[in-house]
Amino acid sequence: SVHGWCMRRCLGLGLSLGNALADMYVKCAGLSYAHKVFDKMPAKDVISWSALILGYGLRGCVDIAFDLFNQMCTQGVKPNDVTFLGVLSACVHGGMVERARSCFKMMKDYGVVAELKHYACMVDCLGRAGLLEEAERFIEEMPVEPDGAVLGALVGGCRVHGNVELGERIAKKLIGLEPERAGYYVLLANIFADAGRFDDAERVRDFMKQRNVSKVPGCSLI
Repeated sequence: SVHGWCMRRCLGLGLSLGNALADMYVKCAGLSYAHKVFDKMPAKDVISWSALILGYGLRGCVDIAFDLFNQMCTQGVKPNDVTFLGVLSACVHGGMVERARSCFKMMKDYGVVAELKHYACMVDCLGRAGLLEEAERFIEEMPVEPDGAVLGALVGGCRVHGNVELGERIAKKLIGLEPERAGYYVLLANIFADAGRFDDAERVRDFMKQRNVSKVPGCSLI
């Protein structure tokens, strides 16, 4: 492995190498190895902390993500956009709406400008909690145009909580935004099917065929 090669050559875990190894393990879902690398690093910067926080946040390890975030702030390391993406992702998985609101507001205190990925996390958190009207208002008040991830998060919440009217309206916006994305049509069809509106679901599928939009089949390496 890359890590083993570095150790055999007695390469010290400086910032650049340590951060690269930790990031590699995080992206390969090897969080325990990433944490071991992190612990062995004699010096850490915002990249070091953020890689680990994001990894734990995306995988729903809420307590660990926030413990790292608190340690980071206590040690005087200023969080960046990746750090906040990690803690917001943790809030999504933990259903922590109030904490998500607090973290989102905290970004301004640290001079971090919210990006679409942060807005998508907030909408996802609100949507999963059933706060669909608040999520829609949040989108309407965004200083930038929402993308597919932001709108898709709201549609996902609508499906979970059975809000067909809002789900249909936002899904149509999604389709208008990216008409070639088959997943958006499928999402709308599923919302109709879940509500027992099978004729409407079939009409969506027919519309896909008329537009020559096809769903990409899944695949397996097994």
